[in-house]
Amino acid sequence: MSKQLPLWAALGGTRDRLPVMPIIGYGMTAERANSETASLAGEGFKIIKCMIDGRDLHADLAVMEAIAGALPSGCRFGIDAHWSWSSVAEALPWCAAAERLGAAFIEDPFAPTRVHAVRELAERIYTPLALGEDVIDLHGFRDLAAAAGIVRVDASVSGGISGIINVMGLAGAYSRPVIPHVFLPLHAHLGFADDAVMCTEMISPSVAADPIDGFFLISQTFEHGDLLASDTPGAGLALDWQRLVPHFTRQESLKL
Repeated sequence: MSKQLPLWAALGGTRDRLPVMPIIGYGMTAERANSETASLAGEGFKIIKCMIDGRDLHADLAVMEAIAGALPSGCRFGIDAHWSWSSVAEALPWCAAAERLGAAFIEDPFAPTRVHAVRELAERIYTPLALGEDVIDLHGFRDLAAAAGIVRVDASVSGGISGIINVMGLAGAYSRPVIPHVFLPLHAHLGFADDAVMCTEMISPSVAADPIDGFFLISQTFEHGDLLASDTPGAGLALDWQRLVPHFTRQESLKL
């Protein structure tokens, strides 16, 4: 019965290990970029994403060069501009630099609603654009899948697991790979269930921007940069309340 299966298996699991993409770059310097990239590559991660500033081309170029220089053969990086640019002309210097250094993708050059700008930029460069984590309906994803090279999805924004399954079918119609947006314990199920997911994203624990991961009953197991599938039934998101007790700010009881 499906209720006795992990979510990924209930969805028709196709694999039991999945490439993971760590994120670096919050307040990044070239020195840190080089060090953190080398460390993550040494742990076996094959693709690393860096958040860039998007306003200081000189500083961002130094960071991208440091990342590219630290990556061994067979490893790649992507950048996230987080809607930094207002026009294709403004975006092109960063995109050209990323392309020259072999970036695997350029994420969120513009807001996902600016489909015409996305399409125009995609026609000017070879590096795939990745967008979609903030889109809330299939109509928006349809336009982005037609314009961008990689579709980003987020179950917390776009209709839960069932909504994302619909989006992944749409992405498949355009032969677009998919990268889910953070929330690794949940989104990994999609990757184990569908080979269209090229990797899943992870905020490194050292960044401390996604602390909930440390309070699940089921911990994640990594091997050579891949996440290994768990056989635990369900989504694996049950909380360890005892570990949360030290963080309580208020406690209430309800008598029925």
